[in-house]
Amino acid sequence: DTLNARHASKDEPIFHAITSNPCFELWLLFHFVFTTQAFLPSHKKSAANNVMVQLKKHMPDYGKSNINVF
Repeated sequence: DTLNARHASKDEPIFHAITSNPCFELWLLFHFVFTTQAFLPSHKKSAANNVMVQLKKHMPDYGKSNINVF
C-alpha cells in the first residue's frame, strides 16, 4: 500500500481520483491562507483564473507550465 493507491492484487493498483474544483491551484493556495471564499467566474475571468490571482500574491513566479516553481 502507498498513500495514493491501494492494491487489489499485486498487479492491479486501485486509484481513487480526487476532484480539484475549480483547479489544482486552490490546493496550493491553501498552503498559504485559510479561505472560505467562493471562487466563481467574474469579469470575464474563469473561477480558476480568479484562484490564480490569489495564488500569485504568494507565489508570484507560479505558472502551470513552469517546471522550476518547486
